[in-house]
Amino acid sequence: MENAQAVLDRVEQRTAYLLAQTRRALLHLLVRESRDFDFYSALEQTNDPAFRPTIEDLERFVEAWGHVVPTDIQTRVDLIHLLSQRYDLKRDEIPDIRKQLGMDTQAIAGAYQEKFGEPIDTIYAAIAAPDPRPYWAADVQSVPQETMVALEREVDYIQVQWGDILFEQGDPGDNLYVLVSGRMRAVRTEEDGTERILEEMAQGEIIGEVALLTGQPRGATVYAVRDCELIRLTRTGLERLMRSHPTAIYRITREMVSRIQATDQPLQREGRIASIAVVPVSPGVDTRRFAEHLSESLAHHGPVLHLTIERFTQLSMEAAASFVMTSRQQLWLEEQEAMHRFIVYEADAEPTAWTRRCLSQADRILLVADERDTPDLSEVEEMLRKPDLARIATGQELILLHNDRSTRPSGTAEWLDRRQIVRHHHMVIDHLPDFDRLARFMAGVPVGLALGGGGARGLAHIGVLRAVEEAGIPVDYIGGVSFGAIIAGAVAAGHDSRSIEKTLRDVSTRIRSYVDVTFPVLSVIAARRINRLLKTNLGDDTQIEDLWTPCFAVSSNLNRGQPVVHTRGSLWRAVRASIAIPVLLPPLLDQGNLLTDGGAFTNIPADVMLQQLGNGRVIGSSVTPAEEITEEYRFGEAVGAFDILMSRINPNREPIKTPNAASVLVWAMGLGNTYLRPQQEAAADLMLNLPVEDYEIFAFDQFDELVRAGYETARRQVSAWYHR
Repeated sequence: MENAQAVLDRVEQRTAYLLAQTRRALLHLLVRESRDFDFYSALEQTNDPAFRPTIEDLERFVEAWGHVVPTDIQTRVDLIHLLSQRYDLKRDEIPDIRKQLGMDTQAIAGAYQEKFGEPIDTIYAAIAAPDPRPYWAADVQSVPQETMVALEREVDYIQVQWGDILFEQGDPGDNLYVLVSGRMRAVRTEEDGTERILEEMAQGEIIGEVALLTGQPRGATVYAVRDCELIRLTRTGLERLMRSHPTAIYRITREMVSRIQATDQPLQREGRIASIAVVPVSPGVDTRRFAEHLSESLAHHGPVLHLTIERFTQLSMEAAASFVMTSRQQLWLEEQEAMHRFIVYEADAEPTAWTRRCLSQADRILLVADERDTPDLSEVEEMLRKPDLARIATGQELILLHNDRSTRPSGTAEWLDRRQIVRHHHMVIDHLPDFDRLARFMAGVPVGLALGGGGARGLAHIGVLRAVEEAGIPVDYIGGVSFGAIIAGAVAAGHDSRSIEKTLRDVSTRIRSYVDVTFPVLSVIAARRINRLLKTNLGDDTQIEDLWTPCFAVSSNLNRGQPVVHTRGSLWRAVRASIAIPVLLPPLLDQGNLLTDGGAFTNIPADVMLQQLGNGRVIGSSVTPAEEITEEYRFGEAVGAFDILMSRINPNREPIKTPNAASVLVWAMGLGNTYLRPQQEAAADLMLNLPVEDYEIFAFDQFDELVRAGYETARRQVSAWYHR
């Protein structure tokens, strides 16, 4: 009987877990309310009759707990007896339980009669007892209780294994799903037969609601990139609810459609990362030390479990000799995910069964290599490129380990050219700030600093950078456009605000000699001087992918009429392209393409930063006022340089007030992306609109005022924002 009691406890715990996850998913589905899941609370509630799962709950989730029941008849007979003592069993309401336990078979019936001295049919009650539990969603006022209870009864639980397809493009939209655990990928097959990844979905996300509500075919194929649990609402179930609760369900579906329309935007954030596989690429990599350091840094963001094959075998109480997990192991892992914010799987260097298991559970794969080794693919990487795995492998990030930070990395391009990765990181194995940065990326909270363009006004970014440094805010990624690209490139190259301020103060003094006050055109010689300045301060041969701090610059491709986000290649050339204001500075010729100032497409690259981070906290710094032209100019239908000059030197003439040519060019360039400004600002978690509208585009002689304006504005906001 003790064994049967342990099985019943396990069944109730499993049901309690799924019941709590289902209700959490329903709240997210109906009211987009996200509640943290407390695994321990879910288990403790099984000891309280007021919260213990009902027999109806056990019946609904029998497919999920049935495999924990032993096959021996005696244990099953004892389990049936315990169920009859704890629950009112109504025969026609538990068909799946009866089938799972074999209650209708002669073998079970005979064994029960022999042990307890009465027929098995005596366990059934004539009337089922009412549910004694309090209503679980009493604080949700927007959905009536009877509707919520009916909806809960209509959803069911399903599992989808790594690589299995949930539905295919073109299938009828018969079901809606909420992802309880795991990770899924949506892909679309284009007319030319190529497959395009649309997005990846993580815990808590709703899948397939558009097709269910509209009746349209599926617009994409969705498959599991790791083992998944979902709850499902079928069209039949929804139609039953519409008949029994028409008013409430109509309102719910209408609100769901409104939310879908409201969130139909191009800014996509990566799904939550919970399980991380650490895979050695180089044979000499100390994966154990790497995983331990990473786990320590991840612990700042929540509970962490570091799993090696030995620890997995010990804790799950079963050997991990096979890729196919036993029911106990699968159940144990699901419980660990519920109890921990992160699970770090330490894989083998070879494609063993344990390594495949790590990969099948991972939301993110970290490929760890020694930068001194050759960039050849490892055995595990070769396995991941095979057709059966390449399609379903989750996102991969490359870690290049260095001995120290005394020299800048080099040769990264060779590693990247051979792999398709989400991003890469340069790290030192015992430099803990590197692991803190990686942990922020895994936790979805890296900090990105996006610096906008605006000529000399961009000097205010120096003040922002100083305020960020003083607040102790780590900059995990930096990027910019136009003058913002200069600051971003300098930071990524290893300069702090003090050294950048010193260098640009000197450069600002000399820049004025390049500009004609009346008609400021930078000559070819001036372009060479700009190039020389950039090479001197950023490095002639510095490659963006070799930088310790990830960086991007935005330019405009005149040939193709589209923006270019530079994340690889020559750093100085990327910055040079980004600052090439047409007419004022010649375009940069890059493989036959003319690249100019990126401000034509985005002057506040916060949206670009969010795309690069995937998920995170973006600080946007803008030096472009929303209403640019505030000055009242006075001149006739035609005005020449001589007229302007005479109006300034002749005291008897009224001065002619005109904008300078540089300002007109910058204003004209920015008009094309003005309508995108709300989207660009929305991508920032903190948007700093610096008060520099009273300064001209070439006001380099007002250096200190501009730096001060940026510092004072940022100082008041960044620290409170980051530490809130």
